[in-house]
Amino acid sequence: FEAEPMARQNDTHCHLTFNPLFKKIDEIIDDKNLLMISVGTNIENSKQNIEIAKKYNNVFASVGIHPSEIQPTVHPRSAQNGLEELVKLNNVIAVGEIGLDEKIENISLYDQEKYLDYWIDIAVKNKLPIIFHARGKKSINIIIENILKRINQGQKVRGVFHCFTGNVKQARRINKLGLYIGLTNIVCNCNDYDKLVKEIDINYLLCETDAPFIVPKIVTRKYSLPFDVKHVYQKIAEIKNFKLKEVQETIYQNCQKLFNLEL
Repeated sequence: FEAEPMARQNDTHCHLTFNPLFKKIDEIIDDKNLLMISVGTNIENSKQNIEIAKKYNNVFASVGIHPSEIQPTVHPRSAQNGLEELVKLNNVIAVGEIGLDEKIENISLYDQEKYLDYWIDIAVKNKLPIIFHARGKKSINIIIENILKRINQGQKVRGVFHCFTGNVKQARRINKLGLYIGLTNIVCNCNDYDKLVKEIDINYLLCETDAPFIVPKIVTRKYSLPFDVKHVYQKIAEIKNFKLKEVQETIYQNCQKLFNLEL
């Protein structure tokens, strides 16, 4: 299952995946300064997230169904019922990952959006933030329009576009709607997103690692870990010409605000 850790003061907000690569969860969460949101990608690992969040004081849980985990033969309403049961549990603080993915071949974006609608309904109904997965320019735009429509109808939608790879125009639209942009070590491994980092208000940024998949070039490991998010902080500080501590504290506050955390 996946985890999207946030930061305690002066530390990190990142994204992490627990998988067979890690024999011991303790290897990942031994740094108690890392406050992690363990992010669900299907019903089964969402339940696992909840159990781990009960065990570790520095881990929180979100529940969701990633677009790659959608089963087209299961009606959205049935999938919604299973997700909604988990959302009602006390230690669930967000819905996600949910979203759209243009690279998935077994289900169209049009059909993915049918499921997404049900799951956003759950988040809105339960007043929870959403961790959005949006792969591809069209996917990002569709989700933005979905959120805009809901806001115009008087709904309150909160959340973050995790592992954002869109453009400045899209990021500005997202921020204008009150949602956050999640940046990973992709911004450290290339210069393609320097303009995005420079122009987007830091008050609408979060940092993550998407571990173990997005490995910062500076490390020798073949996988990333939560504390690797420090490289994302450093890159943002360099591009924006901010002090590192200022970046850390601001993004930490962003995490608290989005996820309603009293730490």
